This record gives sequence, C-alpha cells and structure tokens, in this order.
Amino acid sequence: MNESEQILINTIRGVYNHLADDESKKIFTHRLLFSLTEDTDFLNSIFSSNAAIIRQKHPNLASRFLDVYQNKLMHRNVVLYGAGYYGVLFTQLCESVSITAFCDGDNRKQKSTFIGYDVISPEELRDKYPDSCIIIAVLAEKSHIDIQNTLLKLGFSEKNIIIFKEFLEIEGVFSKYLSQYFASDIVKLDGQEEVFIDAGCFDCYTSKQFKKWCGDKYEKIIAFEPNPNQYPVCVEDALCMKDMTVYPYGLWHENTEISFDNSIAATHSHVSESSDGLVKIKAITLDSFLCGDKATFIKMDIEGAELNALKGAAQTIIKHRPKLAICVYHKPEDIWEIPQYILSLVSDYELYLRHYSCYPAETVLYAV
Repeated sequence: MNESEQILINTIRGVYNHLADDESKKIFTHRLLFSLTEDTDFLNSIFSSNAAIIRQKHPNLASRFLDVYQNKLMHRNVVLYGAGYYGVLFTQLCESVSITAFCDGDNRKQKSTFIGYDVISPEELRDKYPDSCIIIAVLAEKSHIDIQNTLLKLGFSEKNIIIFKEFLEIEGVFSKYLSQYFASDIVKLDGQEEVFIDAGCFDCYTSKQFKKWCGDKYEKIIAFEPNPNQYPVCVEDALCMKDMTVYPYGLWHENTEISFDNSIAATHSHVSESSDGLVKIKAITLDSFLCGDKATFIKMDIEGAELNALKGAAQTIIKHRPKLAICVYHKPEDIWEIPQYILSLVSDYELYLRHYSCYPAETVLYAV
C-alpha cells in the first residue's frame, strides 16, 4: 500500500469513527460501497431501513390511511401521482393499498415503469382511469397545488384526490425522516436569532421550511441561486418571506467568474470549472460576502460545488460555528472529503448522515 492509499484509508476511517450514531455509520458505509461499485442495492437498503423505522414507530399507519380515506378508495383504481421518493414511501408504508399505476408530469418518466408499475401521463390518467382515486405523493407544497389544479382541469373531482404529505403530517410522521435539512432529532433551535444561508435555493422551498422550523423567529435569510432561469422565480417566491434576499451568485472558494451549465434540466444545472459552459456567472466566497457577520445555519445543495463553497466559508465556520446541512452525493468522494474538511475547521462538530430519496441523490451531512 502506498502513502496516498494509506492517507485515504485513514481519512475514511477517521470520518466513520466521528459519526455520531449507528444510522449515520450505516449510511456512510453503504454510500461508500455504492461509490466503489455503483450497485444500487446498497442505497435501497438505506431507504428500506427508513421506511422500516417509520413503520415501527407508527405500526397502525396503513390501517389509519384506510380508515381516513375509505370513501375515496372504495371501488376505484388507485393511482399514485409522483414517480419518486414519496411514491415509493407510500407503497412501503401502506402496502395494503392496491396501486394500479403511477402518474407523473415529467415526460422523461412517462411510458416507462417505476418499481414495477407503469408510469402514465396526466392525459393518459384521464383517458384510462377517469374515476380513479389519485394520491399525490410529492414533497413540495407548490407542487401539490399545481398538480391538483392540473387534475381539476382534466375533469377529476377534488373529492377523489388525496395528498399523502397531509396525511403524514396529521399522523405525526413528517418529522425525522421526511424533513430534509431539518431533521428534528439532529438540528435544534438554540435560542439565538437565526441567520440562514440557503445555497442553491432553487424555488425557496427550503427557506420556507426553515421559516416553519424556527417558528418564524429569525433575523434574516440569505439565499443564492446562480441559475439565470431560476433566479427570477426565487426573487418572486421570496416576496412572501420577511427579511429574505436572493442573490444571483454561485458560492465558490474564490471570487471569480465561472462557467455555469444550465443546458439540461434546471434541477441538475451546475457550476463548472470548464470554459465550455453556456453562461458565465459571478462566483463569490461566503466569507467575503458576510465580511465577518454571523451565519447560524448553512444549507448547501449546489450540484458538486459544496467542497469549494465550504472552503470559501472557512472563516465563517470557524468564527461562528453554524449548523451545517450539506449535500454529499454529487461526487463519489464527497462522502468522505466533505466531512473531513469540515472537521479540519471545527474538530468537535458532531456529524450525522441522513438519506432522503430512493435514488442516489439527497444524502445530507449534518454538522452540529
């Protein structure tokens, strides 16, 4: 074994030993094995474990769902709208409900299968199952409204539509495993006026969740969205938030201009060190932006730029020791390089990992 290999092994072992609970260690191990093999079974075991824990804490969840919605479900086909995380979660938590198909507005998912079910378009849903019960299984509140409006325009009755998230909230499930960036067993309010950094805010959804999490008691929200297509959306969405400002900058390890590739779906747009990107954006360090002012909570989901952005926030992290919720799934090495770097700045951070999807995406590292 050469010296660089030994350093890597020591880094991985050091991160593993610093993780604060068994769940984090399991996620770390399985993500590491996934990075090495690309075998998705390692990720499936993480997701199945999350569902199993929810079932253990809420053993009557399936029967409660049937009791609450029996009139809507009776003698109808049941279609899940949303071929993603919450759709899978529904099938695992409410196994007794027989599903006919998935529906999704994303044409990339249509005319395919998802966990063994056909994925149809909203128009196919109208034509094939006009009197079906439709369970909306997506996360974002704005998506619920948009989907419901789409279904109503297609002629579906509101009385046959169920929003899965609302049921989970009523049953007290929407907390530990469903609150991405704000896991209730990890991230705690500490009485100070919060200054929230939302890096990669996309549509301000996370900032709105932060507002709920802190009970609307915060000093300000500073959000960054460099995607020129999404920035105007964020500015508009931020109008309903007090003391929130959105900036069209990328966070980086230096103040510079970098290429930004938004040639594919907006949710996958990213900064690039290549000069071949479609547009140029201004990139800044968080340290230079804050000029020593505090941040109490930093969230980052910035498509692979997380490590560079953390390097540009080093002085802020050392001085103010903010809570961190950092995505660690964009690059295989993120799972060990990002926690190792954070510990090099503040060695007594407690580290946790949580995973929030049935895909390789949405693994979050918490440092508190």
